[in-house]
Amino acid sequence: MQHLYLWMFGAMLAGHAGTVELPAHRVAEQPVPSAKSVHSALAGRWEGSLRYRDYQDSSRFVTLPTLLVGALSADSSRVQLDFEYDDGPGKTVRSRDAFALDALGKVLTWGAADGKRPPARKP
Repeated sequence: MQHLYLWMFGAMLAGHAGTVELPAHRVAEQPVPSAKSVHSALAGRWEGSLRYRDYQDSSRFVTLPTLLVGALSADSSRVQLDFEYDDGPGKTVRSRDAFALDALGKVLTWGAADGKRPPARKP
């Protein structure tokens, strides 16, 4: 079983979906893995925690045990991310996102798989 601190995914659960243009200087400085290898790396079962600032007391943080299951699409062009976390007694929250890195490794698109939060597009 793989473990991951889900800080990046926490931002997505908070509604920060969209498309991110990766800076060219970053891509040039490091070898760029193929989109298929990035997608494959996200596939599988991950356990971690979602940590965010408490909405009622901003001096406190809330940490929730979180499960993420990544499923690779048949053509490896994207990953479906299914999140599940316990948000209090008897309240399980589930969310499904889609994650895709373009073939050149320069554009990352991440948003709700159900279309309720369409990702913003940058030219």
